[in-house]
Amino acid sequence: MSLFSRLSANKEKRDFLRRVDGMKMREVNFVATEWDSFIASFEHNPEVIMTLSPVNYYALKKEYIGATCWSDGECSENYIVFRYVKDDIKSEKIVAESKPYTLECSLFKRMMSKFGIML
Repeated sequence: MSLFSRLSANKEKRDFLRRVDGMKMREVNFVATEWDSFIASFEHNPEVIMTLSPVNYYALKKEYIGATCWSDGECSENYIVFRYVKDDIKSEKIVAESKPYTLECSLFKRMMSKFGIML
């Protein structure tokens, strides 16, 4: 990866973080699936997120898909970033991270309702 591509990637990340600054952030965890096929199918059809199962809060999680979600007050603008996390006894390691995606309001509300968060 060249220096220019790293700088432009950092600029894109900074721009995204500025855009979501002030929005409400939520983090949720899903049971791990095959990462590459999940991201590819999510890019093709975002409804695939409804097939994922939430992680039991009290269970030990060796690996999972974490999702960080941002939304404005009326859920008209929603963003999500996925990360594949492997957890050992000592620390969590982020193995892979997706780019930011936008979610439709209805899909965002249905996804959050799987975790008991009613919007």
